[in-house]
Amino acid sequence: MAQSTTKLLTAILHPQMSVIRFVLIYTLFSMLAYSGPVIDYSIRFLPDKEGVEQLLYVGSMLAAVAFLHLFTMFALAAISRRLLKTVAVLFLLTNSAAFYFITQYNVIIDGAIVLSVIATDQKTTTDLLHPKLALFVFIYGLIPAFFVLRTRLNKARWRSVAALLITLLSYGGFTGATFHTWLWLDKHMGTLGGVTLPWSYVLNSVLLWRESRIANAEKVPLPDAQFTREADRKQVVVLIIGESARAANHAQYGYPRETNPFTKDLGLATIPNVEACSTYTIPSLACMLHPTGNATPLFAPSESLPSYLSRHGIYSIWRSKGIGKEGHLNIEEYETWSEIHENCTSDCPSPLYDTIMLYDLANRIEAANSDRVFIVLHQHNGSHGPSYFAQYPPEYEYFSPVCDTVLISDCDRDHLVNAYDNTVLYTDYMMAQAIRQLESLENAYTMMMYVSDHGESLGENGVYLHGTPLVVAPSTQFEVPAFVWLSESMKARHGFDPAQIPDDKTFGLGIIFHTVMGAFDLQSPIYQADQDILALP
Repeated sequence: MAQSTTKLLTAILHPQMSVIRFVLIYTLFSMLAYSGPVIDYSIRFLPDKEGVEQLLYVGSMLAAVAFLHLFTMFALAAISRRLLKTVAVLFLLTNSAAFYFITQYNVIIDGAIVLSVIATDQKTTTDLLHPKLALFVFIYGLIPAFFVLRTRLNKARWRSVAALLITLLSYGGFTGATFHTWLWLDKHMGTLGGVTLPWSYVLNSVLLWRESRIANAEKVPLPDAQFTREADRKQVVVLIIGESARAANHAQYGYPRETNPFTKDLGLATIPNVEACSTYTIPSLACMLHPTGNATPLFAPSESLPSYLSRHGIYSIWRSKGIGKEGHLNIEEYETWSEIHENCTSDCPSPLYDTIMLYDLANRIEAANSDRVFIVLHQHNGSHGPSYFAQYPPEYEYFSPVCDTVLISDCDRDHLVNAYDNTVLYTDYMMAQAIRQLESLENAYTMMMYVSDHGESLGENGVYLHGTPLVVAPSTQFEVPAFVWLSESMKARHGFDPAQIPDDKTFGLGIIFHTVMGAFDLQSPIYQADQDILALP
């Protein structure tokens, strides 16, 4: 009896099997464990299909995923059994974490998501941690990985090769039988592929690596520009790049709550109908800082706005958290939050919040050895989730109670909105403080511009955060707030009247590049007057 029990435990905890059986079991587990989002999205995008026809379309997608699993695993087995098991374990661990974010936040994993994960700093990563993530990794990752590592595989390389060929032939036959579903699959592959594990992050990582090689090449200079007017006094432009702010929650855009109390009496002009080119920071930054605006590729080959201005003698300063998102910048000064805090001598602001970037700003502007100064303040906190409650000081919790967990899908929605609205209010405070510093500059033309990189979902239709591919993203993720403030002297210099901004025109993120050029009276072949907010008729 004891011997039988020992054999049973050995068979369970240290099984021995053929490679073919191992691959089939692994594929079956992967399909059962991780295919829920694929099925959900397939059904969601098949509103005109029902019954057997809907089952056929969903089945064709699942079959494609299964065949891809089989092909990859048999190919690895043909090379090495050790390689097969190593990759299988890595997939299980990464799949379990990805599966958590897909199911809890409705995240769709595309290239921008992968790049953001690579560039994310420690604080943002910590904000996303929750015991439920550990539970997902344990159940969907560690437990099956344990059995993979304990499994002994028999030698049979020729059988792996044979199985690989059979898989290819079988899939070819299946494709021929279901070819009429492929037009639909091709149309929705961008979204469906983003929830298909592990291929969502594997394929996008490969594509990202290929594109990054282009990005690492030397940037192509933009056409030379000329100043149309002399600077008879100092010209200053401050650009605040917002984070995850959506237009819908700003009082300036008609939101019933007073989320813009600090700037409402400062003459801030609202730019309506601004749409981001992406629902993630990195591609949106590219669109903001290049003349092609929303048509800018993820890795733009040309120099960016700060570098372009600096090349023409405009003293350029970039302040940010400093996590590697800004790309190639050839400018006079680049300051991180930690550097600002280390150099602070009195009345030092907290290093935890975006307002640290305002420290000593007016003095730095006056000390700049140039008649023209351009400053970028790139928010890191802004309205970035899921830890909205941690993005502002406690004294700015105007709306309460708030959602105080990163597992926002479990929060009362009113509490979630309260926390988010507090982040909007705190950003409004930051803008007001920036304006106050610009107002303190004597005898200077000054302008502040604010544009958020993308928006945010707060649980509408079960979607949270951001990062949904633009083709299917809700409007809250790409309709962003944009504001501009000008000193009276700057208004007079450009003849600017906020009433000249049309309500019926949709703007992209290109307004930043061309409005900043216009503010500095800078003209070149790439300048587009219809994207310059100051030059609109």
